[in-house]
Order: sequence, then C-alpha cells, then structure tokens
Amino acid sequence: QTTIMYTTPIHAHVRIKLSNMIGEELQTLIDGDVDAGVHELTMKFNNLPNGMYAVTMFVNGESRTQNIRVQK
Repeated sequence: QTTIMYTTPIHAHVRIKLSNMIGEELQTLIDGDVDAGVHELTMKFNNLPNGMYAVTMFVNGESRTQNIRVQK
C-alpha cells in the first residue's frame, strides 16, 4: 500500500496517472475536480510486478512526476 499526499492551492482539475518506465499509461488514479487543500491518495499495487513506475500529476496545465518502486 502506498499513500501519496498532494496539495492544490485552488479548486482545480487533477489527473494522476500511473505509468511504466517506458511511458505506457497503466492506470488513471484520479481524474476530476478537487477543492483547494491537502489531499491523500492511497493505492494498492497488488496486480503489478516488482519494479519502478512513474506517478504523474497534472494540474492546470502543469505536470510533476515522481518515481515509485513496487516491491512485494
């Protein structure tokens, strides 16, 4: 289980996606409007093999990517 915390300074449309390390999108974790504030997203990756993945967050035309390691 992995928890990602993120903050949006204003009400915004947020999209968070999970991709493999060659850029193939595996799953959309969030795709919707969120209020301003601190948010928490808890995910289970039981169906993924061990390895490195990228979590990318898109907000108001900007993106930020963080790599995560799945290890069971």
